[in-house]
Amino acid sequence: MECSSAGMNEEKKIKRRRTTTRRCDCEAKIVLKKDNPDTDSCFIHKFVEVHNHALATGAEKQFLRCNRKVTLFHQNFISDHRKANIGSIRSHSVLKEMVFGYENVGATATDFRNYDRDVRARIGPRDAEMILEKLRLKREASKKYFFL
Repeated sequence: MECSSAGMNEEKKIKRRRTTTRRCDCEAKIVLKKDNPDTDSCFIHKFVEVHNHALATGAEKQFLRCNRKVTLFHQNFISDHRKANIGSIRSHSVLKEMVFGYENVGATATDFRNYDRDVRARIGPRDAEMILEKLRLKREASKKYFFL
């Protein structure tokens, strides 16, 4: 396993999207080798700890992938707001105000939007069928309930 900044970006003639991440030929890595092919045990063969670049600071840690998870709380929060016709970006802003800052939310607005997109893609063409099924269940529960 090696540092995510290991290696160098190769120069290409095609125009690339600009990003803030840059490779800097970092040598930090850990190499594991198996003790015995019959078992899963292994040992550290090589370990280079020194990075030639700065690591994420406190303000940048909130954007690391390991700190950006859409938890069950976030999923329910997005779903509740979706039922009230509030979009994922606005629900992220509401949650930011509730927890006193972006760094305390635990996910970015893009993570919220991607989760909302994935839920809508999963529902897909069954959306109308789900509504009709819900109305049928209400009609069976109450004889006074009807729909056309």
